[in-house]
Amino acid sequence: MTRHRVVNPLTGRLVLKTGAIGRSLKTKKIKKIKVIVSRPVGRAPNDKNGRAKKWDSSKGKWVQKGTGGPVKGKYYGYEGATKKPSPLIKTAGKTKNYATRPSARAFYDRGEYGPVFYAGKHHVMAFRSNGSPYWKEM
Repeated sequence: MTRHRVVNPLTGRLVLKTGAIGRSLKTKKIKKIKVIVSRPVGRAPNDKNGRAKKWDSSKGKWVQKGTGGPVKGKYYGYEGATKKPSPLIKTAGKTKNYATRPSARAFYDRGEYGPVFYAGKHHVMAFRSNGSPYWKEM
């Protein structure tokens, strides 16, 4: 377990809260100086998939670029609307105890809409406002 640290507003560095500087920060009213972290010179490092990372100036570090997801304004309510086919079986989330479930997009592209049973409940296909299919509890 790591010890709790606080930001020293004079330097912008983390100091131990229980140390001499950390204790003095509680008692003193120090004028805050905003520390601007500039982007390091050179090529951007790659993420685990080999793509270049993006510099986030507010965090002061390299972050992974957002990948995929629905495109704003595009309608997904027809067969084959996605660029690549969806896998047939996926994993449901934490609320459904990570149960395996069929992919709604894959079933819709195959022309199947019927009720499915996973995580102890029956689900029917429903559609979001952008037309993308999902499984809704009955």
